[in-house]
Amino acid sequence: IMSLLFLDKIVLFLGATDSIFEMVKSYLKIIILFIVFYIVSYALEVLIKTDGYPHLSTIGVIISALTNIILDYVFVIKFNWGVEGAAFATGLARVFSFIFFLIHFLGKNSKLKFCKFKFELRVLKRITSIGFSDCATELSIGIVILLFNQFIIKYLGEGALVSYSVISYVNTLV
Repeated sequence: IMSLLFLDKIVLFLGATDSIFEMVKSYLKIIILFIVFYIVSYALEVLIKTDGYPHLSTIGVIISALTNIILDYVFVIKFNWGVEGAAFATGLARVFSFIFFLIHFLGKNSKLKFCKFKFELRVLKRITSIGFSDCATELSIGIVILLFNQFIIKYLGEGALVSYSVISYVNTLV
């Protein structure tokens, strides 16, 4: 809700120029609606590895990637929805991976099960101490990507940023 309320400020913070401001805003407005699926899908992807099924994690990521590619084609090219179509494709791809991972954890093969949460300060302190380094790593990666993108757009322009984004996505997929 806060992201939607401060969407213009977030778009500016991300480095959008006047010529792409509205496209970035349109994309983010839709992506924000899917953010819960994004976060939970990523968490389940990590937990499924912990549960002893790393191959299912890979399958879930492939499902998400292929769904995104197919829906991008349908929404952007066939339906001519533009950047909004790309956002819906990305969001729905995460919904599919979320469902795939959730089915595993609700099934009989999962060793990890959902349970009622009991708040215990001692456990929270332990989780925080264990997870702090990973949190710092993930946060620093995000900051580096943000700064890198802003430098590219400032010194090389929007075309270079688009090219770099495509190369990064291909690199990640490969």
